[in-house]
Amino acid sequence: DLPELPIGNYWDTSKVSEGYLYVYYKPVDGDINGDGKLDAADIVAMFKMYLGLEPQSDKCDLNGDGAFTLADITMLVKLIAQ
Repeated sequence: DLPELPIGNYWDTSKVSEGYLYVYYKPVDGDINGDGKLDAADIVAMFKMYLGLEPQSDKCDLNGDGAFTLADITMLVKLIAQ
């Protein structure tokens, strides 16, 4: 049995060695809703958290300043627009 990977990550590379499958993954910065994609649904999820309609996630502090503010939402919009 393979362990489950945390939500919000995507498969990066894998290899088989000595009968085991090793899977490496990278977190998707800004994937607020945890679906493995960076899209408008993440902006919606972040706004709901900002407005208090959903519980806040540590993933919302995109700029790493220790607070979830409009600056983080702006950063997410810029990430998606790239």
